Amino acid sequence: MSAPRRSVTLTTRAWVIEDAEGREVDRVRGPGVVGMYPTLVAGGDEFAYQSANYHRATRQTMRGHLLFTDAVDRWVPGMGEGTIEVEVPPFTLQIPSWVR
Repeated sequence: MSAPRRSVTLTTRAWVIEDAEGREVDRVRGPGVVGMYPTLVAGGDEFAYQSANYHRATRQTMRGHLLFTDAVDRWVPGMGEGTIEVEVPPFTLQIPSWVR
């Protein structure tokens, strides 16, 4: 029998959105991402998604965190318990010049 493969399921995301001057313009918190609850498996495929917000600024910064449930083989005693919080450092959102 092979060892269980670690996996986590994304359950919640939380974002702080700031304008180009560093002023907070919004906070977003909710279940999953874009209606999905992806499960990530160690050594498995990556998960990527695209999203948008309604703020009209041409440049913004987002930061926040993602919460994952440890989903590793839940039928193995002592495994598959707890949550993992992953901090997402600030990154820039910028409208491409061809859209403006």
